[in-house]
Amino acid sequence: MTKSNIENNTILFNTDIYAQYQVDELARNLSMSSGDIELVINSPGGDVFTGSALSALISNEVSNGRKVKTVGIGLVASAATFMLLAGSEVTMQEDAFLMVHQPFSYGGGNSDDLRKDADLLDKIENIIVNIYARKMMQTKGMDEDEAKKKSKEYVQNETWFTAQEALEAGLIDSINTTMQPAQPITESVEANNRTDKKYNYTNHFKNAPMAFKLQLDNQMDNKQVKEAKSLFARLANLFGVSNNAEAETVQETVDATVEETPTVETEKMTAEQMKEALETEGYAVITKEELDANQDLLNKLNSRLTEIENKQASKAIATPAHKETKKEDKPVLNKKQQDMFSLLANTIKNAL
Repeated sequence: MTKSNIENNTILFNTDIYAQYQVDELARNLSMSSGDIELVINSPGGDVFTGSALSALISNEVSNGRKVKTVGIGLVASAATFMLLAGSEVTMQEDAFLMVHQPFSYGGGNSDDLRKDADLLDKIENIIVNIYARKMMQTKGMDEDEAKKKSKEYVQNETWFTAQEALEAGLIDSINTTMQPAQPITESVEANNRTDKKYNYTNHFKNAPMAFKLQLDNQMDNKQVKEAKSLFARLANLFGVSNNAEAETVQETVDATVEETPTVETEKMTAEQMKEALETEGYAVITKEELDANQDLLNKLNSRLTEIENKQASKAIATPAHKETKKEDKPVLNKKQQDMFSLLANTIKNAL
């Protein structure tokens, strides 16, 4: 998220790069200010395309003749370096770090999909290499081939620079020692750095200094502590206990409340009661025995009908050629067969 002091033309970008709304926010802050501007950046980077768009906004201001001094503080890594190098004057605080690395993605799919992802990552890497090469050509007077070769080496080895090392490599113009704005920067909100280990892309940093790793671990620990405190406060409020109470006190109150909660027992219905209830609602209910008996009756009837059909077919074959048979003759059932049909019909009617 960006915070700004428009009166002093100072903007603080203090978050990771992950959403298009950040582009709108920076554009709004730039348009609300006038004259020279100081953009202070503290970010572990993030989405390469959003970072490129943020960088383009800054470059556009510079192209229109506006002085945009970018100041790296804390950590400026990955896509955040695009923003830093887009300034007309690029500086870092002497205790800050700058990091460049190869792009990566969370890929998935079949082998063709992964090859396409790899091809895209190669294209993105070439663009990133060119960004740093252009800055080194400007500050160190390198020719294009030399600058690209050095830039590619930095990128592929995930290189971490102190401010002094970044200056010597030609990635910044100077080390900033005067970041004391006449008016204080508007209070910054907590950075939205991805401290969830499952989604935290900073886990992909291979050569991060131990100090940075410890700082990241502390961020994760602090997040968990805050979540635990929030849950504790909600429990304390729910059970009427002071927020300053010991954890044991809250636990004892919760246990006592659970013990006092009456257990509601539901009356179990017998099979007969369930049958009556269903029949009252208009449902037909038959027992398993009745179902088995009906199935047995259906099997017998089906077998008998097959016999009758076979006999009729035999008679048709045995009839002489000169003797005509009546069309659409239907088999005539005897008394026993009629009784079986009636029994089946009644059974099905009762079941429904």
